[in-house]
Amino acid sequence: MILTPVKDTEDAFELRVEKRNHGVKGKPLMLYWSDGVLLPRSAIDNAEQTSRLINACVSVAVVAAEQGTPIQRQRRLEKWMLDRIEGVVGYRPPEREAKDALARALGIGQLRYVNTSRHRTAGYYPPDQNRAAEHASNAKRQAKRAGDG
Repeated sequence: MILTPVKDTEDAFELRVEKRNHGVKGKPLMLYWSDGVLLPRSAIDNAEQTSRLINACVSVAVVAAEQGTPIQRQRRLEKWMLDRIEGVVGYRPPEREAKDALARALGIGQLRYVNTSRHRTAGYYPPDQNRAAEHASNAKRQAKRAGDG
């Protein structure tokens, strides 16, 4: 058996059979670091799972904002966003659950939502007001350039 870290995550690992002479290898098992122990997702308590989901959604929202394509309340999440969240939490959350996690992140100060304006694109941004405004302005400029080209 071999234990390998999952790409782009801090505390997720994949346990799988590397070599077996006879019989079925079986499916890989995702394990998560929780209180000093590697556990399957089903063995992690609800509060920790919720925290993982919120952290994964915040991470994806910040990456999207930095790329100039912020997550917005009304628009659907892109496939890569859900893929990255799934990689961290171990399951693919329904879009509504991910959006609820983003709303919770606003409430606890992990994200900031910028409303649309003439100079800014609406969306979830990092919690720092200056950084959020800068990303929102950059996103608006990128959208204008894409529309002009």
